Amino acid sequence: MFLQILIQTLLPIFFIAVIWRARYTSKFKWFTESLVYLLAILFVFITARWDLTSYFLRVLVFPVFILACYSSYRKMGPDSRERTITTHLRANLLNIVLIIVFGWMNISILSGFFYPDETVRLAYPLRNGVYYVGGGGSNRWINNHNAVPPQDYALDIVRLNFLGTPINYTADKSDLVEYAIFGDPIYSPCDGTVVRAVDRHIDQIPPDRDSVNLAGNYVLLACQGVEILLAHMKQGSVLVTEGDIVNAGDEIGAVGNSGNTSQPHLHIHAEKDGVAGEILNGTGVPMVFEGRFLERNDLFTGR
Repeated sequence: MFLQILIQTLLPIFFIAVIWRARYTSKFKWFTESLVYLLAILFVFITARWDLTSYFLRVLVFPVFILACYSSYRKMGPDSRERTITTHLRANLLNIVLIIVFGWMNISILSGFFYPDETVRLAYPLRNGVYYVGGGGSNRWINNHNAVPPQDYALDIVRLNFLGTPINYTADKSDLVEYAIFGDPIYSPCDGTVVRAVDRHIDQIPPDRDSVNLAGNYVLLACQGVEILLAHMKQGSVLVTEGDIVNAGDEIGAVGNSGNTSQPHLHIHAEKDGVAGEILNGTGVPMVFEGRFLERNDLFTGR
């Protein structure tokens, strides 16, 4: 995690500083070098977990980069040498190779924003806050769950505070109440039936994890021909029992930190074709929340 924070902060800062200070004499070199930095920053912009630093940094990175590019363009001096297209290409061969590499990497990410036609249409399970999708989408660049078939389209959701983070920088990370999302009500995302409800596991104190009871306290709902898992609930918060009929918007529990989790958050996924009532044995189904397929770095407020 420390390495990821370092990369997503220092890499954009380094590229912005380099191009801001550079004095180019060739428009072609300025263009190719700027494009390399742009594609590298775009890759970080899409794939990084910006809640680890601040979501506001994500908002600022491109405007600052554009200003840096404009500044370097304005400082460009005259090119005293006459160059042909071939000369330009040779002089900027490394930049051209990096453009191809970073371009391919960014294009490969795009598959994570698409999903099969078969979906389950849900309501937002959280309200009254700004919620951030830390893991979501349909490939591993933006969703680590994609490596496990039942969780192909799973979401991990945290709540952001006024700093754009799940917890204040100076807060005690072992104190669960310091996390913005801890204790937030969870609402049923659909009309359905409670297949299972578990409420016996303690909330883990970070960095502890429960590697045996992976979902911790959870509610499993049957709706629209699939089973919806809402996991890592707060101990003692589950308000439903097996066999209950729920409607979309009914309160069913609260966000906790039970199970195999590094911080309080809500995990939700849909699966089909598994053993009824057993989690993590079916096939993942894409979820669309009020018309949106959520990916990493998406925000929602619920209603």
